Parts: sequence; structure tokens; C-alpha cells
Amino acid sequence: RRCEREWKRSVKEQALQSLDAKNARAKAFRKDTQSSSNPLSFTPSAEIMEQLRAKRSEQSKRAFQKRLMNSNSTQTSEMIKLRRHYTKDDDDNYDISPVQAILRIDMALDHKKLPSSSDVEIMLRPGRLGRRRAVLKRILNDCFDLRGKCVPPSGDIGNERGFLFVTKASIDELGSFVLAKMSERVSKE
Repeated sequence: RRCEREWKRSVKEQALQSLDAKNARAKAFRKDTQSSSNPLSFTPSAEIMEQLRAKRSEQSKRAFQKRLMNSNSTQTSEMIKLRRHYTKDDDDNYDISPVQAILRIDMALDHKKLPSSSDVEIMLRPGRLGRRRAVLKRILNDCFDLRGKCVPPSGDIGNERGFLFVTKASIDELGSFVLAKMSERVSKE
């Protein structure tokens, strides 16, 4: 029985020693994290946060400049000829929004008239607009009796080979084709 008591006492002493060692390690860890200037710590200093913010800002500026360069290089010369560039100073139609232009095009199509090419150009301005493809498809269908595989690729507007489906052509190709058809119709009349 005496042997058992000594064993229990030694186990208790070992447990207390390991608990003291664990507490000492936790205190040392807390001390290290509070005084650390590591940018990946949970409490970085204000200077480090400002440096990281500046770095993210520079990366975002570079990405935006690259996106602008890529978007400028993808436009073809044919699209540039058919679509005019808009500036607020010399354009009187800036009072009309693309949504209003779509409504005017719908009204003209409902009355079985050819919509204004300026309304189509306003509708083709860059920006988010959901009904562009449907309106352009309706113009081709109602005014020119074209549907299905009738849109030439952007480089071949005058040629008769390699047509694209209206639903598969890009908005730029479809808009350029509609504007070309509308100018042909106006020049014939």
C-alpha cells in the first residue's frame, strides 16, 4: 500500500511539472506574438498594413493598365469604321440613354418602320445592357428578313463566305452587321 501512495504522489508531481511547462510555453508564445512585426501575424502594425495596402494598390493599377491595353488591341479596323467614337462634347445624343434607345427601336419595329441608326449606335455604346442581342436579332428578322446563320465574321462584311449564327456572333459583329445593312437600305432609298 505504501508503494501505491508513492506512485500516486510521483504521478501528481509529474502532472504539475508538465502543466507548469505548458503554461510557460504559452506565456512565451503570447509575448512573441505581441512584440512581433511579422506581416502575417494576427496583429500587424499600422505601418505594415499601410505597406501591404500600397502594394495591393500598385498591383491593381498594373492590372487595370494591362486590361486597357488588351481591350484596345482587340478592336478591328472594320468595327472602328462602322461604329463611331463618342465624346460628350460633340455628341447631341448623349441625352438619350441606351435603354431609351432600345425603347425607341422597339417602338419603330412595332410600327413596321426601320429604326434610326443613331438609336442603334447609342444602344451599342460600351456598358452593361441586357437586351442588345435580342433587339439586334429582331431588327435583322423584322426589317431584313434575316435569321439563323446570316452574320459574316467581322473581317468579311462584304463577302458571302463563312457566316455566323445570330446567337453565336459577338455583339460588336452583330451591331456592325446591322449598321451596315441599315446604311445599305438607306442608300438604296
